[in-house]
Amino acid sequence: MQHAADTRLFRTALVLEDIETANHWMADRLREIFPHIQVDQAFNLKQANHFLKLNAGYDIALIDLGLPDGDGLEIIDYCTQHSSQTITVVVTIFEDDQHLFKAIQQGAQGYLLKDMEEASFAQNLLQIAQGEWLLSPLFTKKIMQYMRQIGQNSVAKSLPIVLP
Repeated sequence: MQHAADTRLFRTALVLEDIETANHWMADRLREIFPHIQVDQAFNLKQANHFLKLNAGYDIALIDLGLPDGDGLEIIDYCTQHSSQTITVVVTIFEDDQHLFKAIQQGAQGYLLKDMEEASFAQNLLQIAQGEWLLSPLFTKKIMQYMRQIGQNSVAKSLPIVLP
């Protein structure tokens, strides 16, 4: 895969995913795109916390939310507070607004769904390396609908009331 001149080369990554095949799939995509990357693979929060204490700061962390021993939001919050250079990207099955907005509030810089095709996932990782913040298309649509609804509500509230 060709790298754009302005693409940041990730040298270190943390993958936090409890499903072994998904964890390895994400780690393999990172290694394909960034051939010299060192990937630490955690399968629960305890392991992720251990890696975070050993590593001064990852370039990127791919984080699942639903884990057997807690919520991946804890790792996003930790990175936001203690490792601000780490780009945190949620990779999950959760398609609802609540998970999306909580992750963004905690500091996530991307939110991708696990059912993404390999080529799309790889392209998204390259875009993230180029400094883009990414959401799966489903979430872009949801945010646009939400903002449109807020806009319509505020317009309706600002219209003068006309009584017959």
